[in-house]
Amino acid sequence: RMDCGWAVGVMVDIMARRRDRGVRCRVGQGAGWFETGAVRLALERQASIFPIFVVWTGEKYQVVVDDGFRPVATGNLEQDIDTNTRQFIEERIAPWIERHPGQWMQALWAGLEPAAGSDGATPPA
Repeated sequence: RMDCGWAVGVMVDIMARRRDRGVRCRVGQGAGWFETGAVRLALERQASIFPIFVVWTGEKYQVVVDDGFRPVATGNLEQDIDTNTRQFIEERIAPWIERHPGQWMQALWAGLEPAAGSDGATPPA
């Protein structure tokens, strides 16, 4: 219930099998298709998204809450969802994946496509 000031946690993950929806985003030298639900919810509720990462330090897990990401609404909801999802993934999530690649599900992330053309083009048939 975001209207009451409660927080909502949303896991952002790559879409391993479904390529008929979502937004294509760069991650390092690759690109993958990502769900848009977190950004849609934030836009609908005029809320910020606070990325949270759990990092293994070698001795213990550390929980890191990153700075808030406030999606920009222009009035075109579908375009705003695509644009803000791409920005959120590429600027906030991808750097964490690149810095801590071993802490992500390797089998899933290993399937990234080459990054050329990650400008939101239609998924391949």
